[in-house]
Amino acid sequence: MNDVGKYDDAIKILQDFLLAARGDDQLCATAELGTVLTDQGCLKAALNTLEHTLESDATLYPSDHPFCLQLRMQACRLRPIVKASFNGVLQEASHIYQIFSALDGIGDLDTCRVS
Repeated sequence: MNDVGKYDDAIKILQDFLLAARGDDQLCATAELGTVLTDQGCLKAALNTLEHTLESDATLYPSDHPFCLQLRMQACRLRPIVKASFNGVLQEASHIYQIFSALDGIGDLDTCRVS
């Protein structure tokens, strides 16, 4: 739905799905919801959604879990825009990059796309 501009529909569907989703499905839906909210210009809502999931599920997933890395990357990108501060963002980005680089079988980082 994000691809055809039906943002309100996409947000509603994803929010409903998040209530029932668990595990990787929940993380994937959170990433998609963050993207839809960002595309719609709701940057604070997107950041709050991402940070809430990262904080509430922090103990359930290892730090190198691909979906957690995706959520952390999205939040890291939004944080300075929403909070008008780069405080801690560069350190977080460096930490995410180190974890991402250490993943086995990830291939060339230049050709890898994380949305």
